[in-house]
Amino acid sequence: MEEKQVEVYLGDKIGEEVTEKERFKEPDEKMERTAKNWAKLKIGYYGKAIVANTLMKAQFSYRSQVNTVTKQKKKAIQNSIRSFVWDSKKPLVAWHKLVQPIKAGGIALIDIDCAMDAQKISILKHMRQKQGQPWVNWMRRKEERVKERWGVRGNVYEYRPKRKELGELKEECLYENMLKIWNEVGGTTRRANTKQLTQERKKERKKKGEKRKESEEKREEKKKEREKEKRKEEDKKIEKKRKERRERTWKFVQEDVSVVSEQQQETYKVAVMIIELEEEREDEEVRKKREKKDEEEERKKEKRKREEEDLGIEIEDRFEKIEDIKTRDIYLILMKKRIKQEKTHKTNKALAEDYIRNELTTREKTYWFKLAHRAIQTNVRKTKWLKNENGEPHTNRCPMCKTEVETWEHYDYDCEQVQTYMVRLKEVYEDYMTKMGKEMSIWVKPTREEWRLDMVKMEREKEMVIAKGRYVYEKMRCKTDYRQRKRSNVDMLIEELKERLELTIERVMKKETEERRKKEAKETEERKTDEMLKARERADRGISREEQEAEDAAIANWADRQSEEKKRRKEEEKEERERAADEQMRARERADRGISREEQDAEDAAIARWAARQQS
Repeated sequence: MEEKQVEVYLGDKIGEEVTEKERFKEPDEKMERTAKNWAKLKIGYYGKAIVANTLMKAQFSYRSQVNTVTKQKKKAIQNSIRSFVWDSKKPLVAWHKLVQPIKAGGIALIDIDCAMDAQKISILKHMRQKQGQPWVNWMRRKEERVKERWGVRGNVYEYRPKRKELGELKEECLYENMLKIWNEVGGTTRRANTKQLTQERKKERKKKGEKRKESEEKREEKKKEREKEKRKEEDKKIEKKRKERRERTWKFVQEDVSVVSEQQQETYKVAVMIIELEEEREDEEVRKKREKKDEEEERKKEKRKREEEDLGIEIEDRFEKIEDIKTRDIYLILMKKRIKQEKTHKTNKALAEDYIRNELTTREKTYWFKLAHRAIQTNVRKTKWLKNENGEPHTNRCPMCKTEVETWEHYDYDCEQVQTYMVRLKEVYEDYMTKMGKEMSIWVKPTREEWRLDMVKMEREKEMVIAKGRYVYEKMRCKTDYRQRKRSNVDMLIEELKERLELTIERVMKKETEERRKKEAKETEERKTDEMLKARERADRGISREEQEAEDAAIANWADRQSEEKKRRKEEEKEERERAADEQMRARERADRGISREEQDAEDAAIARWAARQQS
């Protein structure tokens, strides 16, 4: 490839003269086209989040992984997604709240900045797995330059650079950008992580005043000394055995060797030769055994050394290797570090609990999302910017009761129409429970927390009535506020709510019917399988079906008798324990009163006779 030449390689434009605008021109157009097509369908916030996370973000995933992306470009992509979510209007909820999980009050939108940076860590994985490739060699050269600049002799991935050194890393260089992210997420090697943990433990011991433990080097030295002593003991035992063997061989030799005959001397020489051969064989076995043990120790040391060089990140107090870490884990770490974390998330049961959220329509979910974040415009807020046809400010009165100023507290709970509506919900609740075929409890007017579906304990059916009922009330309020209706009508609200709950009941019944049908189909399949197994067993044993059924009946009768016998024994043991406890109490009573057992029995008999006379 020549200078100033541009090529398309694996779908990506490469070349010295390629600008970021040219590189991302095609993904930008595709993302805008996707947003325009999906905006026509009028889907809710949660649906838009799915579209943004899958179809829109996917246009940039590959190119952002192998190229650097400037902050301006990331912000432009983020603004495009924000504009898609809010239909090109002013955002009602802050970005750091939108990227939170659904159960924490967000819409699970993926943060572009964190997602693109998390993908860069996969470069390290490929560098370790694809050695020798041209692009890996190029990255290694970049690594050596950074090491020279920082003055690092060992592994650059366990080095903790200063703020100034991190600031000198270039955003437009792919390797240096990746290294910056690696330090941000706390990437290191296992050796450096162990050292850090050791230092932390030393500080903790120092605070608690505990004695200092031995270092790893001292423990290794002591281990070597123990191994030497062990080998010395083994050598002594071997020497002792050899000495005993020679003494047994020398028994036939007298103190004066001249007296020993020549035949005896020859026999002794042969025995000594045999002993020496056996000793040589034993020495060889001991040597091989020790060499094998030393080799195993060396392998363990090499393995430990390789493990110390393993790159990884500490996640939830455990060290995870870079090969085992998913991009999702890196994304979550960056989210914790970069995105503002609130102490208490603004959420409610309509968003946090699946059994309610799954039964709500798209518009109902949108309403509860706005309610959780107070993104609904009350008339007190509207009067500051909205004007009517005559140029006068919009009224700040409540459109439902038309008497009080509509503040948030008034809209949320204090309005007279809201109070009346909550009382009338009793008949909706009773009708809903009757149609569901469930036992109903007494309807009590919801508290402020229950009316908001805060995370308080409440009956599920009551939660469903409130979740649907508040949306129906909001529809009537909006129509009255925009003069589509003259006044509110609670009867109409109740009727509409009943219709919505009937649809919910139909869906629930349909789901239960499908589950029942699946269960019956499964049981039928199990019966068929059981019947096939029994038929095979009859064929193997050569018996008829009636004989097998008689055997099964006999086995069932035997099992019933065994269960009855077990039950009878349990009852007898229980009666025995009760008699023992009663006798113990009687013994205590006798001891307290100082009477004998015969006297107590006589008293009990007299009381029994008196009770019988009273009955008669």
